[in-house]
Amino acid sequence: MSVIKAIVTSETCPHCDSMRKFLEQKGLLDKVKVIKFESPEGREFCVKNNITAVPECVIITGEHGEQVRVCSQKEFEKLLTDGC
Repeated sequence: MSVIKAIVTSETCPHCDSMRKFLEQKGLLDKVKVIKFESPEGREFCVKNNITAVPECVIITGEHGEQVRVCSQKEFEKLLTDGC
């Protein structure tokens, strides 16, 4: 089973920029899939998974990415540093 760690962001969100910078400073940005809310795929992902705010940390599991779980920034950082 594959596990994808992702953040949903928006180009105009100052908190999203802070999240990206935080992950970059920790050396973790390359371990994360960035889903841009503005893109058609990003909007579809958000609607499908009831994501209504950004930034949002999500864990995507399942053979076809069918299970999505939202988690806190603290939990997300732990998952990135410790593994899943």
